Amino acid sequence: MQPAVFRDIFLDIILFPVWWYSRGLVLMLEGCLATLQGYAKYMAVGVWMKNIFVPMFGTSDWQSRLISVFMRSVQIVGRSFALVAIAFGIGLVFLIYLVAPILLMLLTAYNVIGSLLYGI
Repeated sequence: MQPAVFRDIFLDIILFPVWWYSRGLVLMLEGCLATLQGYAKYMAVGVWMKNIFVPMFGTSDWQSRLISVFMRSVQIVGRSFALVAIAFGIGLVFLIYLVAPILLMLLTAYNVIGSLLYGI
């Protein structure tokens, strides 16, 4: 192998944490926000709220309006809870992204030091 290949590999290993917490972090944040926006659009809570008083199935008697308001309220609450749970999950993935390299380096150092001290 050429010396330039070794240099490139060495620089990639050394500069990896810089990329991870700069450009990689921005890409991850953009991806998380895009995912959350996609789920928010998919859940369409705003559309349900906008049409809460529109009668279902085109019938406009008071019973249909009451059922419509109740069912749409249930949908709004359920979809809002689901969206909050999804946002929590996306936030958890983002935190794992932040902590993973540090945790992996600490665990690697722990194992290396343990191997050196106690010999395997």
